[in-house]
Amino acid sequence: MDNKTIIDLDAYREKMEKKLKKFVPVLLVVIIILVMALSSVYMVDSDSVGVVWTLGKITDETQPGINFKIPFVQKVNVVPVKQVLRRELGFQTIEQGGPNSPARYKTIPEQQRMLTGDENIVYVDFTVQYRISNPRDYLVNTAMPIETLDKASEAAMRLVVGEERIDIVLTDGKAFIQNKVVEVLQGIVDSYGLGITIQSVQLQDVAVPKEVEPAFKQVVDAKEGKETKINNAERHRNTVVPQASGEAERMNQEALGYREERVERAKGDVARFDAILTEYLESKVPTKSRLYYEMLRETLPKAEHIYITKDGDALKLLNLGGGGR
Repeated sequence: MDNKTIIDLDAYREKMEKKLKKFVPVLLVVIIILVMALSSVYMVDSDSVGVVWTLGKITDETQPGINFKIPFVQKVNVVPVKQVLRRELGFQTIEQGGPNSPARYKTIPEQQRMLTGDENIVYVDFTVQYRISNPRDYLVNTAMPIETLDKASEAAMRLVVGEERIDIVLTDGKAFIQNKVVEVLQGIVDSYGLGITIQSVQLQDVAVPKEVEPAFKQVVDAKEGKETKINNAERHRNTVVPQASGEAERMNQEALGYREERVERAKGDVARFDAILTEYLESKVPTKSRLYYEMLRETLPKAEHIYITKDGDALKLLNLGGGGR
């Protein structure tokens, strides 16, 4: 390689270095602009709101869609305010079940072991469904809102279970316990200002230690037997009472009908007696004789011949039997 070629290469290198020195600042500016552009755009899902922080203070809430912020000055927390979220207490789902495989769970004994009002131990697994109703309170008032909610949920369940007998907790008191825990837990989270609304509390499983499980199974069976007998008695009552009511109504209607019949018959008898009295007052002797004959006909229906005498002598032979006799 001759000296001329070496000089040309050095000149070319020097020329390229000058160009690079001019290009690098431009490239850095472009990169900075791209980074700032990308960091200034954020997306808020349809079930969420964006909480905007400016220099460490909440300054705005943005609605779903594409929004913009000042890079390096503002940051955004996207909070799902319309979702119903779920926490598991006493257990944890390790693997969701599928069509061909059951779900897998891990128990958390320190959360599920509780003491009832009659000083018995039970193991309680439950879930809490909640919604973030105030995103600012949720982000500001506590450093760890989810952990705080878990502790509050556990405390509320322990409080309610600790007021009930074990047979109530194991059998027909579950609905009452769930509703009571919702009430107590909402009061706790409100006092902490978590910005959370409790939707429901669901008992997943309530069990006793294995050593006493047979005895409590007998208690549960007895409760179920009691409920069965009560339901059977209720069904019997629902059958018998309407029948008795119908029979009573029928007898009442018959009595009313008989009363009306007797009243109307009495009215007719009164009218007939009034007519007879009127007739008797107009012609006493014939009417008296006719009434006397009618009385004989009614009291002696089988007599073929009746003799009527006056002063011991036969006065007349009457054929009251009819029929040509």
